[in-house]
Amino acid sequence: MSSLTLNPYMPSLTLNPYMSSLTLNPYMPSLTLNPYMPSLTLNPYMPSLTLNPYMPSLTLNPYMPSLTLNPYMSSLTLNPYPYIKSIIASLTLNHMSSLTLNPYMSSLTLNPYMSSLTLNPYMSSLTLNPYMPSLTLNPYMSSLTLNPYMPSLTLNPYMSSLTLNPYMSSLTLNPYMSSLTLNPYMSSLTLNPYMSSLTLNPYVPSLTLNPYVPSLTLNPYMPSLTLNPYMSSLTLIHICLALHKSTICLALH
Repeated sequence: MSSLTLNPYMPSLTLNPYMSSLTLNPYMPSLTLNPYMPSLTLNPYMPSLTLNPYMPSLTLNPYMPSLTLNPYMSSLTLNPYPYIKSIIASLTLNHMSSLTLNPYMSSLTLNPYMSSLTLNPYMSSLTLNPYMPSLTLNPYMSSLTLNPYMPSLTLNPYMSSLTLNPYMSSLTLNPYMSSLTLNPYMSSLTLNPYMSSLTLNPYVPSLTLNPYVPSLTLNPYMPSLTLNPYMSSLTLIHICLALHKSTICLALH
């Protein structure tokens, strides 16, 4: 079966309670939700949405306001079997206003060899709700790219960390993104070894770490933190750079 297509004007695809999973079998090239479908809703207690190997993309067409994963859904998994390299190339959200992971969802995990997570223009935000412990980008994922005009990447209170795994070449915030904000009580922003740089593109006015964020840690072998032209300020309540066994702490007022 080449594709599952939900035609225009169908208001929703709803998987009722207690359905254990929605599985799209191998070699099915895409799941496409056509324009004007307001939502894809996976009801409570459904443990997972699994897209099998060789499916090249999950595409949510323009004007679909949201993809909502309801409470108690344990995970959104894109392509199991990480040993198979020829899997989903990207997750693209087209003109979708937001991607929201509801409370109690334990994690959003992008499996190895998935080349990128791209949020297309005009998507207002990527919001990880309270109590979600982590956003993890697995090894070999080349980049996390937030396209122009997305106003912010916000990690909500009590999220313990944003971790970029080894070998991810860069975290790039595209032009016109107003800020990267790490909310109170987030313990750390950690860039793992071998990540070559953290680059904030032109016109990003500030990188702000909110109160109670104890440190910005750049791991060994990361050659630089680069703030591009026209960035008005770098605001850190307290900076600690841990290099090997020595620690340098700077307080900026």
